[in-house]
This record gives sequence, C-alpha cells and structure tokens, in this order.
Amino acid sequence: MFALSALFSMVVFAILMMVINGGFSLNNMKSILLPTLFMGLFMGVGFPYLLKKITPFLVKNVDTPILSEGEKIIIEQKANLFRNWWIATGGKLFLTNRRLIFSAHKYNFQQKETSIDLSKISSIKKRKTARLVDNGLRINTTENTEFDFVVDDRSEWIDRLET
Repeated sequence: MFALSALFSMVVFAILMMVINGGFSLNNMKSILLPTLFMGLFMGVGFPYLLKKITPFLVKNVDTPILSEGEKIIIEQKANLFRNWWIATGGKLFLTNRRLIFSAHKYNFQQKETSIDLSKISSIKKRKTARLVDNGLRINTTENTEFDFVVDDRSEWIDRLET
C-alpha cells in the first residue's frame, strides 16, 4: 500500500513539475528528480506515518453517542463518512443492536452525528475509495439515502451488519 502511494505520488508530482517547468527534457528531468523522489518517499512513508500518529489523538476526541435504554454498542472503530463525493469527515463508527452511528471528531467543520436505524438499511455494498483502495462501505436505506464510509476492516462491518 505504501509503495503504491509513493509511486502514484512520484508520477503525479513528476508530471506536474514537467508541465510547470516547460515539458520533457534531460535538464528538466535532472532538476525534478530529487524533489520527485522526496515527494514519493514523503507521501508513501512519511505522510502515512504522520497520520498514524495523529489519528489516535483525533479519535479520542469523539463523543460516545447517547444510547437509548437497552441499546448496546457491538463494535466501534475509527472511520470516515463522505458527506459528498469529495468531503470526508473523520470520526468513529458505532454499531449498536439498533443503529449504525457515526460521530465526528471535534476538529471537523461538520460535527453532526449521523444515525441510521438498522431496520431502514436496504443494502450494504463494498466500494473502493477513490476507485483504488478496498476500504469503502456503502449503506443504502429504504428512504433512498446513501452513506459512504471508510473503515479499516469492512468485511467485519459487513458481517456484523448482515447479522
């Protein structure tokens, strides 16, 4: 995963640098080689490392949802909810015996809690984030609402939601 991220970052960065610097030439390639390698290493190794360090801090700042009487949390995990096709809100996803609840961490602009009654879920599908990464989960409801989540172990979420 890190290697794919690094390679993708290097290619995109190299193309952008060539466009900015006036196209493909040997002198141009020499001038962008070192910055391109640095960008690839940073995006492939440094940025994921930084995210792993920051994420626990963000996730601990998520309020546990208020549960109704008899409602119990079955599983909880850090997750993202896409509010539209390009804005992801970070937080935690909770599955209870009655609802699927997404609570955003306090550092998001959109901090509204999202609650889906389990009886209103019409379908659960796997999806790819950015059409590349197999970590997405799409929930459709009987009210024709679609929710796209990013979770670490989507197979476990699908199994739990289907039972």
